[in-house]
Amino acid sequence: MILETKKAKSGKGYYCICKCDECGKIFKRGRARLGEKQFCKNDMICYGNWLKKNFKGNSGSFKKGIIPWMKGKKHTKEAKDKVRKANLGANSSRWKGGRVKRSGYILVKSYDHPNRDIDNNVREHRLVVEKHLGRYLNKNELVHHINGIRNDNRIENLVVYKRGLHMNKHWETKHKIAELEKEVGELRTLLLLSVYTS
Repeated sequence: MILETKKAKSGKGYYCICKCDECGKIFKRGRARLGEKQFCKNDMICYGNWLKKNFKGNSGSFKKGIIPWMKGKKHTKEAKDKVRKANLGANSSRWKGGRVKRSGYILVKSYDHPNRDIDNNVREHRLVVEKHLGRYLNKNELVHHINGIRNDNRIENLVVYKRGLHMNKHWETKHKIAELEKEVGELRTLLLLSVYTS
């Protein structure tokens, strides 16, 4: 509690004579540090004691006599939706342009896309192909990256396959790589043999 306000001896500013709301001790405090409640130099001890007396445990519920400002009030569904929509997408303080990289793929926020995921994201390579084709892709149509780089979403690097054909394409590619690695190994041994024999 503030007892009186005095002008500082230097003539610059004011200070207050206060009484601790917990222990009753009288002390000085600059006006800049004044709050709703005043606690003495043992700030944390007195404040902690005051909290223990006025709050029940960790539940956040107030002791009888102290009424929280929202007591008995509830937000309507419309008010909750208004607050949620006001902080959605580009209006959010955590907005990073609507593009996220996950598992090597670039995801783009799209709230009205029929094939969006639970976080309202759509893979960018699907959006690029859909724009090129002028229609949405079906669930059984998959987009294949020709060069294997998942974030290279140029239209010339993308091909649409049905689900089964897409897996076959990956199998063929892996099979070709294995054959080429085997051939490279054979050529290395031949090269080493020719070097040692000559």
